[in-house]
Order: sequence, then structure tokens, then C-alpha cells
Amino acid sequence: MRKSAWFLIGLLIGLAAPVMGGQIPAPLKVTDQEVLLYLRRIYDEWLNVPIVTTSPNGSRIGRFGDIVVWNDSGTYRWRVNTSQTPGEGTTWSSLAD
Repeated sequence: MRKSAWFLIGLLIGLAAPVMGGQIPAPLKVTDQEVLLYLRRIYDEWLNVPIVTTSPNGSRIGRFGDIVVWNDSGTYRWRVNTSQTPGEGTTWSSLAD
């Protein structure tokens, strides 16, 4: 065989070796209970928007950016908390009507 053929065979074996070299290791075990509870709470509340039947403006406490859906006698309206007070407030504004 020519030198170029041996070089090509060596190159192919050299490139294929890292691909077939090993297995993906198992994920680390999370032992901290608080982290597990936090991740579970995120999973449970993912894209879960509360529906309220009374106008949240002035009556529902929330943090800036919280979103609720207000069921106004069969018409559903998005409301977002726009309170400028630190912590929590009761000012809710319309996203779209």
C-alpha cells in the first residue's frame, strides 16, 4: 500500500477512537432536601396561572410582575401586578382586553 493509504486509514481510526471512547457518566445525586423541594415547586407551578373570580385590583396582594386571570362573568382577562411599592402591592393592570 502507498503511504497516503496508510495515512488515510490512520486518520480515520484516530478520528473514530474518541467517538467510541466511553459512556456518558450517570448524573450526580442531589442529596440536599431544600434543593429538591425548590425544584419540585418550580416543576409544579410551571405555567400555572391562578384564575380569580373577583377583580384583583385593590383586593389581591401580589409581587411586581405576578400574573392572574380574572374571570369577569365568563370573560377572561389577564391582569399583571404593577405595584411600585417594595415587596408586595395590590395594583393590578390589564395586559389586553
